[in-house]
Amino acid sequence: MASFQSSATIYDVCFNHFFRARNEQDGGDLVYFQGHISPGVYARAFLEGRLTQEQLDNFRQEVHGNGLSSYPHPKLMPGILAVPDRIYGSGSDWCYLPG
Repeated sequence: MASFQSSATIYDVCFNHFFRARNEQDGGDLVYFQGHISPGVYARAFLEGRLTQEQLDNFRQEVHGNGLSSYPHPKLMPGILAVPDRIYGSGSDWCYLPG
């Protein structure tokens, strides 16, 4: 969490003013993050209504498709993630689709 906290303001400004979701005109932005900041990005996605309380409660528990993995992968989270950078998403970077 410290990695996210140290740069939370930067992420907040970028999410609000620079990162754009895909639409009819273009493919949107692909934003790569360090995997260990996933709890902070998950918290933001929850506040945006993109994740449920049940999903947050199941962090690090891929329970019947309702959990959140600590190293996200697009097959587990198709609406949030687009591209893993390493096999099975176990790399240090992950790609977030702005909403």
